[in-house]
Amino acid sequence: MGEEKEKHWYGFDWLRVTFIAFVIAMHLNLAGENAGADPSWWDVVIADVLGVAVPGFLIMSYFLQVEAREDARAYARRLKRFGALYVFWVGLWFVWTWRGRDSMTLGPVEFLLRGGGWTFYFFTVLLLLCPIARLAGAMNVRTACLWAAALIGLNGVLLVAMASTGWIWTHVATYWWPLNFLAAPFIARVLAEPSVDRKWMLRGLFVAFVVSASLEWLAKAPGWMVGPDRHFLPEYLRPSPILGGALAITAALGVTSAPPAWLTFLSRNSLGIFCLHCFCLKRIVELTAVVTKLDMRWAAVVALPVTLFAMATASELLRRLFRERLI
Repeated sequence: MGEEKEKHWYGFDWLRVTFIAFVIAMHLNLAGENAGADPSWWDVVIADVLGVAVPGFLIMSYFLQVEAREDARAYARRLKRFGALYVFWVGLWFVWTWRGRDSMTLGPVEFLLRGGGWTFYFFTVLLLLCPIARLAGAMNVRTACLWAAALIGLNGVLLVAMASTGWIWTHVATYWWPLNFLAAPFIARVLAEPSVDRKWMLRGLFVAFVVSASLEWLAKAPGWMVGPDRHFLPEYLRPSPILGGALAITAALGVTSAPPAWLTFLSRNSLGIFCLHCFCLKRIVELTAVVTKLDMRWAAVVALPVTLFAMATASELLRRLFRERLI
């Protein structure tokens, strides 16, 4: 969810809104247990559509970092901003969930890596891999491509090992483990290279994404891939989410027309939507159900656009309040 300093990539506006909608849809679990017998269509949607959002956001951020060719001072400012985001939002989440929170049972290392126990692990990954992105930015494109391929391949090997032996290493099998995203900075370096033929890149990534997703579902799916609570055990260890994210970023780089004002508004506040929805998503669904008289499943569907615009508006207002030093 980085900010462009020079060239504005209009396609990223579309992707920010799409990705944040994917994140909220996953947290809403729109279909859930109503999706049918395993493997259901909703399992496929979670694994191969909604699951590209977080890797896509990371690649986008590192793309903008690599493209900016930051000096030491600008790089230090970036680290400071990521660190401030982590401290503020994880601290706020810790206070908000003080009573009866799951994070009380976490060890200190896991608590820090998970960003307090839920979605703010994103800032942990963003911060920890930022130095890797700086190193990747100094590489030539061929070396970065080899690193990206090797790291994605390593994840694939671990996935095959898990599928064939039933061995699950707890940390690798979770959504928040930072090393699952290690290929993202190198992918960003490759995509930021002007000499890369993006049409061929798009085709290659599409084939790689389809093949990897298909192979993942053949790996004893869904009994092994999907837990009893519809939780995907290997999560972002799977190669397909990061390949899907790279595919989406590559496609977005070809967009040259400005988006409509409403989408620009949502894009500008995508970080705020991401952070704020964690605190009130459940209440928004409940309120939507009361107002619309819908059952909770359909209320969740209606709550998705409501959450997007409500959290974007709240983000815009909070930013202006801080700017005017009113709070």
